[in-house]
Amino acid sequence: MERHKLIYCKAFLERARARANASLDTFVRHIEEVEPNFRRCYSETLELSKEELVKDDAFLLKPWLSTNIRLDLLLLENQLPFFVLDSLFNLSIGSAHGSDRNKIHSFLEFTFDYFSYYNRSNLVSDNITIKHFTDLIRTFHLQHPLERRPRRIDEPVTHLQSATELLEAGVRFKLNTKSDCLLDLRLSGRVLEIPQLKVEDWTEILFRNMVALEQCHYPQESYITDYVAVWDFLINTSRDVDLLVRKRVLVNWLGESDSVANLF
Repeated sequence: MERHKLIYCKAFLERARARANASLDTFVRHIEEVEPNFRRCYSETLELSKEELVKDDAFLLKPWLSTNIRLDLLLLENQLPFFVLDSLFNLSIGSAHGSDRNKIHSFLEFTFDYFSYYNRSNLVSDNITIKHFTDLIRTFHLQHPLERRPRRIDEPVTHLQSATELLEAGVRFKLNTKSDCLLDLRLSGRVLEIPQLKVEDWTEILFRNMVALEQCHYPQESYITDYVAVWDFLINTSRDVDLLVRKRVLVNWLGESDSVANLF
């Protein structure tokens, strides 16, 4: 990984020099300017030099990283403040004006495009502010606009029947095709409508990191945590998984039903 960081950093610096006459010293000086704000974003002391910070940031600015690296970029422990990446990106493209400047997308727009697979609600980058990449993925999963989000009742649910128990009690499961938001579960009478969830190899990584982010920064707005808790109640055994797959509210790309049951 360190070798790849050096390769990407060298390529980034070469492009920055060609486009904006920006050298490694340019970026190091910029890191020195923002370093106090940068380090305040972390609860622990960062044992990184300014040159290492530039190397890590340049690595993240590479646009064609593979799927595995994309998943690594979503880990909460790997996050760098978005404002630092954004400012380095702006330094690297120089001070183009007029039509040339309009042709260059913002770093936020590039980020939206890079993580577009997770943008189920087809959000656009206008008026969106994020802390880092994990925060963006969480934003993708929330209901928009803000007024559509239901008011949270901050009381823990101690028990909810599993999917098979609910079915036996007369509850019907129905695929919610009216909403693009995963969180848009609707209960009407004895019908529970659920948007389709695709369980893939990276689903656990995705939700674990969004939940961890909410525990740290959004304890009063932990919508993702609530969503995961509902699935944890609904799925106890492979029978629950099979039932929800038949109802099309769950797509099992892991293969074995037990694998999904163990996930929740």
